[in-house]
Amino acid sequence: MTPAAVIPRQITIRLARLDEGEAVHQLCLAGGMWEITHLDWTKFGGFWWVAEDQEGLVGCVQCLEGFPVGHTEFLFLHPRLTAKEKAALVHDLCETAVVFLKQCGSQLVSFCIPDHFKSWLDVSLARNCFEWYHGTTLLTPGVKW
Repeated sequence: MTPAAVIPRQITIRLARLDEGEAVHQLCLAGGMWEITHLDWTKFGGFWWVAEDQEGLVGCVQCLEGFPVGHTEFLFLHPRLTAKEKAALVHDLCETAVVFLKQCGSQLVSFCIPDHFKSWLDVSLARNCFEWYHGTTLLTPGVKW
């Protein structure tokens, strides 16, 4: 019999369902997102790709359709994954996002890579990505500035 630790985890990637907003929120928090109070994750939609295994959600990425540039955000992975699983899942989620946005008509796809993901940046640059600009991501809580 093969030990359970040797059996590879079966992970599938699919579009999130509208009723999974809170589950995606919890995944983002587990993956390192700062808590943003007063967000209602039950009003959930758009194009979120999620990865799941037999225990639940283990990864996500949000695709923001745009022309000529589409954008991705909120790439988070569950900390219970191994480093090898995380590397493979980042690749698979990013590839899913790029293919999806290209099929939607985006000519370019942008990714915002946090500074602490240096290895993701290195791999992306090796895959013919280029740095567009450096800056700070800002959030506004409402319509007024």
